[in-house]
Amino acid sequence: MKRKGLILSLLVIIFVVFLGVIIVNFNKDKKNTDNVVIYGEIESIESNNYLILNSDNGEVMEVYYDNCNQFIAGQKVKIIYDGLILTSIPPKIYAISIAEVEEFKISYALDDERLINFAYDPKYNETTISEAILKGILTFENFIDDLEYLDGLKDGGSKIYKYDSKINDGYGNIDFYVIECNSLDGIKDIYVAKYKDSLMDKCTIEVN
Repeated sequence: MKRKGLILSLLVIIFVVFLGVIIVNFNKDKKNTDNVVIYGEIESIESNNYLILNSDNGEVMEVYYDNCNQFIAGQKVKIIYDGLILTSIPPKIYAISIAEVEEFKISYALDDERLINFAYDPKYNETTISEAILKGILTFENFIDDLEYLDGLKDGGSKIYKYDSKINDGYGNIDFYVIECNSLDGIKDIYVAKYKDSLMDKCTIEVN
């Protein structure tokens, strides 16, 4: 009986230690319970359910998401996830949302010296908006008149416009947004992008 009791005690101790190891490892994996934002470049799309990301901090990660086929390798993206990183090689995360990070690679000066900057350059007849404005085929005023006014920012007078391809097909079949800056920070430039979120910080000066 004493031997059986000793064996039972040892089994209980082993179980408690094993349970403690599981809890510790879980807490290591659960690095953060708040939503976290990371940026990076897509290395490859493995399936519609997950992709491989080269994050900006130099770490390669598997990112699980339900609609990965909408993206392509080489795209820069912003990923929001729940803060949980599963310990594996490579580490795994489950994304809440993934959005393309747009880069403003095209810039032209208008006659009034404002810059118009394009992360997305919409189609216009046989050319693009940027080329049409540069060559004088289309004025910025005529372009903005064709768009739907959405909202004014509380920064002194910046305005946001939207092109809705379901209502107006003059600039292709992809929706886009334009912000015309007129902020108290002195920014007067114009930005064109596919996503509204790409424009929301363009009219103010960020102070660290």
